[in-house]
Amino acid sequence: MHSLLKVQLRELYKRVHPDLFHDIPFARQANEHSFKLLQEYLDSARKGGEVGRTAGVPFKFLFYLHKEQEDDVDGMLKDDSTDEGDLRRVDLVLPPPARLDAGAAEGALPRATQRALGKLLAACGLDAEFAGGADVGAASHLRDFIPAAAELARQRQFSQRGPRHEISALRTALRLGRQVTIGFAPAVLARGSAEQAEQLRKLAAALDRISHVELAGVHVMLGSDYGVDPQGRLWLDAQDNALFWSGYLLAVDVSECHERQEAAARVRRLEASVAALLGLSMVYCMPSLRMRPEFIRFLERMAAAGSQRGPIGGAREFSGVPLCVMSEEESGTAEPSGRIGEDAFTVDMDMGFLSAPVGASADQVYDFIKAHGKEVAEVLDRRKVQHQKAEDLRRAVERRLRLRRLSHDPAVSHDRFCSACMRLLQNADALMQLLDGLEVRISEVNVVAPDGVYIDIAWDFQI
Repeated sequence: MHSLLKVQLRELYKRVHPDLFHDIPFARQANEHSFKLLQEYLDSARKGGEVGRTAGVPFKFLFYLHKEQEDDVDGMLKDDSTDEGDLRRVDLVLPPPARLDAGAAEGALPRATQRALGKLLAACGLDAEFAGGADVGAASHLRDFIPAAAELARQRQFSQRGPRHEISALRTALRLGRQVTIGFAPAVLARGSAEQAEQLRKLAAALDRISHVELAGVHVMLGSDYGVDPQGRLWLDAQDNALFWSGYLLAVDVSECHERQEAAARVRRLEASVAALLGLSMVYCMPSLRMRPEFIRFLERMAAAGSQRGPIGGAREFSGVPLCVMSEEESGTAEPSGRIGEDAFTVDMDMGFLSAPVGASADQVYDFIKAHGKEVAEVLDRRKVQHQKAEDLRRAVERRLRLRRLSHDPAVSHDRFCSACMRLLQNADALMQLLDGLEVRISEVNVVAPDGVYIDIAWDFQI
């Protein structure tokens, strides 16, 4: 065993020895239990891991320390500790000791086990430099990563249940009581459920101050600015307080919100109508075009042509093909003459859609789709088969490992996701007990999500 590790463990024993807490029964009992558990952990580690009760089972430690004993490095609380009066409570979970590598010296400890012990020592204010850092979250092998990660995810999920349930209750109350619906900008969503619950409480307080103001039917978005967007959504700056919101809402022209909502709904209905008339799966535009007059004129041209000429290529030939409408600036092909050239029309074979400039004529759109719609339809058919294969594998993994949900990072390709699913099924017996009931995401690295919603497992994981 590393000499510095021995020194730090002796120091830990001095700090948590049960005799130091003879007048605090709950702390004495907790330290006695965890003291014995640490001896068992070290014994298992010296023997190569996975012996006795330690086979795949994480170790949960609970130590109490007197505050005056701690070095309190950096003058801050450790992530795994909390203050309880004159005591410091250290509560954390470590994975079972890792297997010894082939050819390792007698009594040596694997790096993963050293990192785990380093995490415990660091939480108690001791030096973890011998382990090269105390981070066990980045373990490359699932046998080192999953036990502690699963326990941490379960703890975080439990702590998040309150805010998530509160969000649901607050949204329901605002919808039923004031007839307003709520949305969050991506930046607010990224701050977690506790922040979202706080924002909803603030909005409820703001609305209570102006209960006489009629806001029924308004869709409120909490983000970083104020105003009514083209779709009729009313934006509030999440950084301001309830009193400021109340004042702003008093001055809002609710009729403008309703008029823009109705206008946006008319455009959506027109998009759906054009898609049906042209025989396409959908017609949509880039965000910069939504509600702009030139896009509405494009839809009206296509609707008139579709009514006269019928679906492009017949009723079903291109029924799965989507058409994206772009501004000439976005397509990069605007010409001074205003003429639309062929290079303004593009085929995206990776995503499987056609795009046309907003100024295109009906004849140009018909000819373009007739010329390229079939190749896009074939791409979409292949992707549909691939998607079904991935979906079948996902469901098989969920059932076999009894996962709450399996998903994947968008950056992970279809082939890598399927490869990871196949290996999860092959190792299901070893992983089932550890992952039961959790949400898992296939990603590039092994890590627990900050809010504990899911565990990331690297697509090329090693057991």
